[in-house]
Amino acid sequence: MTTKYELKEKENQLTQHQLTIQKQAARQKLVIWISLVLILSVVLLFFYLKNRQELKRKTAEAEAEKARLTAELEHTKLEKMEEMDQLRSRFFANISHEFRTPLTLILNPVDRLLGVIKNAEHHRYLDMIRSNAVRLLELVNQLLDLSKLESGKERLTIGKYDIKKFCLAVGAMFESLGHQKNIQFNINVPENETIGYFDRDKMHKIITNLLSNAFKFTPPGGIVQLSLTLGEPELACISVKDTGMGISVENQAVLFERFMSFSGSETQKSSGIGLSLVKELVLLHKGTIHVYSEVGKGSEFIVKIPLSKEKYQDAVENEKPEDPAWSDTNISSLTQRYDTPGIKMPGMPDLESASRPLLLIAEDNPDVSSLIIDICNLHFQVITAENGRSALAMAIEKVPDIIITDVMMPEMDGMQLCESLRSNDLTSHIPIIMLTARGDRQDKLTGLKTGADDYLTKPFDNEELIVRLQNLLERRRKLQEHFKRVLHAFVPVDVDAKSIDATFLQNLKKKIENKMHDENYGVSELASDLALSRSQLHRKVSGLLGLSPNEIIRNMRLEKARMLIRKNTGTIAEIAYGCGFSSPAYFAKCYKDYFGHTAGEE
Repeated sequence: MTTKYELKEKENQLTQHQLTIQKQAARQKLVIWISLVLILSVVLLFFYLKNRQELKRKTAEAEAEKARLTAELEHTKLEKMEEMDQLRSRFFANISHEFRTPLTLILNPVDRLLGVIKNAEHHRYLDMIRSNAVRLLELVNQLLDLSKLESGKERLTIGKYDIKKFCLAVGAMFESLGHQKNIQFNINVPENETIGYFDRDKMHKIITNLLSNAFKFTPPGGIVQLSLTLGEPELACISVKDTGMGISVENQAVLFERFMSFSGSETQKSSGIGLSLVKELVLLHKGTIHVYSEVGKGSEFIVKIPLSKEKYQDAVENEKPEDPAWSDTNISSLTQRYDTPGIKMPGMPDLESASRPLLLIAEDNPDVSSLIIDICNLHFQVITAENGRSALAMAIEKVPDIIITDVMMPEMDGMQLCESLRSNDLTSHIPIIMLTARGDRQDKLTGLKTGADDYLTKPFDNEELIVRLQNLLERRRKLQEHFKRVLHAFVPVDVDAKSIDATFLQNLKKKIENKMHDENYGVSELASDLALSRSQLHRKVSGLLGLSPNEIIRNMRLEKARMLIRKNTGTIAEIAYGCGFSSPAYFAKCYKDYFGHTAGEE
């Protein structure tokens, strides 16, 4: 019994132990499953978060790429727009050149015919041709101005001026028009001076456009009035009022839009450019423009422009008040017309052909070239070249006294020609006038920086061209006097050491001084030392100094001899031989001719 009981207890214990083991195994399985589930959850969460992060990164990259592509697209669009603006600007510049060349060929012959034709009917037709050609030129200029304003290339050039005198000067230009059209023209300005800052050229365009429209749409017997008042401190109020046909309310809404004609008349159509240009120029001036008009009673345009320096701080160029009665006055209004086939100017005597200055004309248009020849043939020997390359070769061969060049030419344009001429020893001294249809400030600065001495815009006035040629030759003559004093005084050349002319003079002096004792040293030897032909040396030295090479050599020998005589370095005969003279008698003659007294009187 005891054994059975103990066996049964052991079986129970074993069963209990097995149950415990089973429970522990079940618990372990549960823990394992829970751990697996947790690990799987963590792994899934990790992958979820990783995928989400990757998705965010890809989304961000996609957004960045999209933004980059958008920026590139905008940049490309901007570049295309800038390229289009540049193309349009070049197109307008080129088309203006094409317009201005035939306008030059219309206006210049008409001006000359007006001076010689006395028949009243013929004179009337010529006046009609000239007025319409001038009008066409104004339209071309306005289109160019609008193009530059639209592309943002137009800049103010602010100076300090008296706007009262300015308005009086501009208004005076329309007094004769008022008499011709039987329109009463009044100008009302303050009594005191009104000094302020503004762009004189652009203000001139604003006022002349408004006055032109006022006279255009005002019938005979009407009134046009230009008024200047001062509103707020340093604010100019310019009013142009007329008693013309007036402008309807509907037309006032589109009055300043480009190419919109507000005239109700079929005989007086407006181009729609002038008022649009006026508004753009006023806005560029940081001003405002308003119109008050009633049909049948007239119109009034009021422009308000600030005059304070602070408004234009970045554009102030001229601090000195100037009388604007002024700039770029047409030379033809200041000089009389002559009845000769060429243009004869006071102070320019008639010369024999051989003694006239040599003028080189570089112009690809044969009609313009022929016109300039007709204008200049009284006072110049004229040679011509049809492009810049041939003009450069001709200038090196002939060494002319002055050059007129067009800017736009085949093979080599005027800018390149000017630069090549200035970098060449033979031609660096020659005055150059650039003749072009591109009359804006930047083109002028570019031309002047390449070495041009003057800049004349097509269509040009006949007398103005002659005056400019005369002025450049006179300037060159004064420079010749300066160079001669420097050369004869045996002192260093005190001009810009970087200039080619100064280098040439220094080299010329050195060559002559080194061989001064050699009586056989003459023009041929000097030309050989300078690597020039005799004719090239003669043209170069004559243009630069106004003397022949032989005179330069002789005069330098005499100057050296005088210096040695005053230092008492030997007898007069010894000094004469030492300075390259073949005999004391010839030396004495040359000395007296040059200095006005004998060597013994020193």
